[in-house]
Amino acid sequence: MKKIPCLVESGNYFFLRVNARTRIIFALVAVLLTGVIVCWMWQPGSLERVESHSLSREAAAGLASETGDSSWRVPNLRLPAPAMDRKTANAEPDSNLKRVSDLAPFHVPSLTRDQAEAFLKEHQGSAASMLSAFRTSRDPAYLTQAMERFPNDPQVALEALFKAGLSTEERRPWLEALKRSASDNPLGNYLSARDYFNSGQTDLAVGELIAAAGKTQFSDLTLERMQMDEEAYRFSGFSEKDSKTAAMFRLELPQLKDMPNLANSMIELSKSYRQAGDAASADAVIEMAVNLGEQFRNSEKSLLVNQMLGMGIEMSALESMDPAAAYGSGGGTVRDRVNTLKADKAEMSKLVRESVPLQDQMTAQDWVAYLDRMKLFGEQNAMRWLLAKHAME
Repeated sequence: MKKIPCLVESGNYFFLRVNARTRIIFALVAVLLTGVIVCWMWQPGSLERVESHSLSREAAAGLASETGDSSWRVPNLRLPAPAMDRKTANAEPDSNLKRVSDLAPFHVPSLTRDQAEAFLKEHQGSAASMLSAFRTSRDPAYLTQAMERFPNDPQVALEALFKAGLSTEERRPWLEALKRSASDNPLGNYLSARDYFNSGQTDLAVGELIAAAGKTQFSDLTLERMQMDEEAYRFSGFSEKDSKTAAMFRLELPQLKDMPNLANSMIELSKSYRQAGDAASADAVIEMAVNLGEQFRNSEKSLLVNQMLGMGIEMSALESMDPAAAYGSGGGTVRDRVNTLKADKAEMSKLVRESVPLQDQMTAQDWVAYLDRMKLFGEQNAMRWLLAKHAME
């Protein structure tokens, strides 16, 4: 029986050894979670529009220097930022949402110490292989070694942020390392902004969001991490099917929790700007939140979880705006864009319902092809491929 991924609160994919009907229900939890994120983050605000002030020329010059684009126009945000409702900004998801992982987790054996060491030797102890040894063996010593030997590697910095149990003060050097080592990727700025929001340093968070707005090479590094783990399993004797499956569905995805937290803070910041009579800054923050959602929807060939995460963020941001306001260059409105996102969500639900039962009929070779297609072209494309293949048989 095949296994399908489900989005869960802890930020993992899990295997479900259940019948097709039950797997459809669990899979739809992932799609419906988009709506949960929307309800969790949406904080409606008024729509008054008044004159606002922008950042200073000195700040603009510094941010242009960081992004490497002297022609880039700084978003129109006023500093100091207005006070935010910290309780609302740091709200948690609905506690009544049961974790799918508690219902039917599938255990993937960890690599032994000997297997991990052999894999490291094969890759000459590279940063990526050391991190993979940590993830596949669950031995924290490998992460510690990677942090000591490769402090300027972006994947090491990212893994350290989420796996080392660091304090807020200890996280800061790794956030800076991530920003330096992947200077064209806004991920480090987003994660830094999240930390600043959570610690009440709103002006610094705004600075990170402005810096992120000037960067276009977004990646959450998921595919790079996944590929190396697949190689570790394969090298250690796992079959092709099991190597790909374990690498994809065991990988932890911390952004599933951190990015909604950031988007929630951004929407609350926009509300605070609007209540302070600064509609221009409020609109600019919402535009940044929409962009964050779009980046996740379009990144990494769009794994289903990334698409759902991005969709939830984008819908939350848009639903805090006037639905009749103009949106985009095609003459549409905010309401039109929200309706488009809802249609996309409905199509995703339909694909899940129709394609999941067919996984029971897939051979090992087809399963490998399916997972490869997911990584190359996205999960929706893989689902459509499966439906088309079944229709021809």
